[in-house]
Formats: sequence, structure tokens, C-alpha cells
Amino acid sequence: MGAAYYRAAHRRDDPAPLILDDPLAARLLGGEVVRQFDDGLALRDPERAAALRAHFAIRSRLAEDTARAGPADGRVDCVVLGAGLDTFAWRLPDASGLTVWEIDHPDTQAWKRARLAEIGLGEPANVRFLPVDLAAVPIDSLQLPSDASWNWLGVTVYLEKQAVAATLRTIAASGPKTTVVADFALAAEHCDPLGRAWREQAAEFAASVGEPHIATYAPDEVRELLHKTGFATVEIHDATALSARYLQTHPSVRLASATVFVVARAG
Repeated sequence: MGAAYYRAAHRRDDPAPLILDDPLAARLLGGEVVRQFDDGLALRDPERAAALRAHFAIRSRLAEDTARAGPADGRVDCVVLGAGLDTFAWRLPDASGLTVWEIDHPDTQAWKRARLAEIGLGEPANVRFLPVDLAAVPIDSLQLPSDASWNWLGVTVYLEKQAVAATLRTIAASGPKTTVVADFALAAEHCDPLGRAWREQAAEFAASVGEPHIATYAPDEVRELLHKTGFATVEIHDATALSARYLQTHPSVRLASATVFVVARAG
């Protein structure tokens, strides 16, 4: 819900041109949930709020740019691991040429599908829903496509490092053209002041709702992890690189250095 809220807030509160235009996120959440987030975040520092909106818009944009480029590289499937309230398959015409596999906990996915029905969005024919509790069912037991574009965002911070490594090995082994976009929370010593403040607040909130942050990383550790788990090409995108790529038209927005994103290809 938080990720969807910030995508909706980016559309509502930031000037054009938007990094990512998601007109469906607010509808999916519903007005009352949006109001609750607005009230809860009313006292947040404006610089931090702008950085958060940019962060969530950029992370989705990076994954979607990678998925949309997939068919030219022979990747016609997109696997969204921990899909949450992702709206990629509903928003972009390009997505209709892909088979989109949404994997999520059964309760979360059931809530999303009920909301889709309530607001009349329906379920596109190219979307495959896989309700799976990955704490109980190993990912390598699922019948998933080879040579897919994988979107794995907002998850690794909640998992033990060995579980992250095991998942990455399974993804890398699924085909030489397989590509993954994933994010990794930076350890405090690798964050800037804005990033540390955000990371501390996010960790405090996550712990309060029973989802504590478990794993943080150094940038070199992330690169080594991806290579060790079977990825041949690893691109690390930090706040500086992402700002240069996506914030040229938003020079007043400072992206917090709290996370690194990876685009990695198996072969």
C-alpha cells in the first residue's frame, strides 16, 4: 500500500513531466486509505517527502523500462515477485505484448483481485496470478517461465541474506536471457544524512507492524552477491546514477542515498 500511495502522490503532487504516471494506484487503494496515508505523513519534512515520491516512482520506472525492452532481447514474460499493488499490466499498452506473472502471498493477492473487481478494472488476459506463501513453498518448485524479466522490489530488506541468495540463484538458473531488477537497502555507513533519516524511520515503522528490516548491504557486497548467484552482467544504480537518468527535469529533488538498484542478466 505504501508503494502504491507514493506512486499516486507523485502523480498528484509533483510537476510534469512525471517520472512514472500511475493513474490507477489511488483508485486501487481507495480514498479512505489515501486519506489515512496523507494524515500519517502530514508532518514529514517536504524534502524527505519529495525524495520518497521520487524513489518509488523511479524504482517502478526502472523495472518497467527493463520489462518493456525485454521482447527485443527475447524476453516475452515478466515475473513480478512480491507484486503487491503493482499496476504495470493495467497501465501500459506495451505490457499487453508480455505475459505478466504476479506472485504474492495469497492474502495480499486476494485483496488486490477483490479491489480490481470492485473498481471495474478486471484482470487482463495476459496476467497470471500465482498466490504463493514463499515462506512455505520454495520458489524453485513453481512452474515459471524461462528467460523472463524479473521485478523484485521492496523485498530483500525483509529477508535473511541466505534466502535472498537462494532466490537469486533460482532466478539466474531459469535461462541465459533472464534479467532481474532488484533493490537492496544500504547499511547506515553507506547512506547520506537524508538516506539515514529515511532508513531509520522506515525501519521503525516496519518493525511496529511486525515486518522488521533484516538485511542491509554495502554496494560492493551487492555486486559480489549477484555474480556469485549466477548473473554474468551486473549494473549497479545508486542515487547519483538514478538522478542523472530520471531527475534531469526535476533538479530540485534530491534522491536519498539509502538504496541501490540492480539490473542483472544471467548470460
